Amino acid sequence: MAVESLRLQWPGWDRFLLWSCAVFHAVIGFTLAFAPLDQIYNAGTRPVFEIGSRYFWAAWFAVAAGATVSLLHKRTTLTQLVTWFTVLPLGGMWWLAFVLAVVSGRGSAIGVVVWVALYVPWGTAGLRMALGKR
Repeated sequence: MAVESLRLQWPGWDRFLLWSCAVFHAVIGFTLAFAPLDQIYNAGTRPVFEIGSRYFWAAWFAVAAGATVSLLHKRTTLTQLVTWFTVLPLGGMWWLAFVLAVVSGRGSAIGVVVWVALYVPWGTAGLRMALGKR
């Protein structure tokens, strides 16, 4: 009976992944905006902060979180395009910055793995939604 109750409450993998994507981007945006600079600026993040300030990135992460939440409520083609063309380039730039830092011998290889581990399931969920699978 308990298992059946949990099964009925489970939102499905796509919705779970969207919620995790939204929460992740909201938390990172908040952290970038309010954490002390010495806690977010390091060899791995230096290439990213050369592109834009911490507040630029915080705003982009907030937009990504908001777009993802909107996709949870209204799954139109336009909402999907806005969400994934906000979320995926954002993650791609951070991932590339971590790769550049590792290649130059200053960054953390863990950061490279973490970004891939996060964005592969989110990208998969996005593709499933775009293809109309539920």
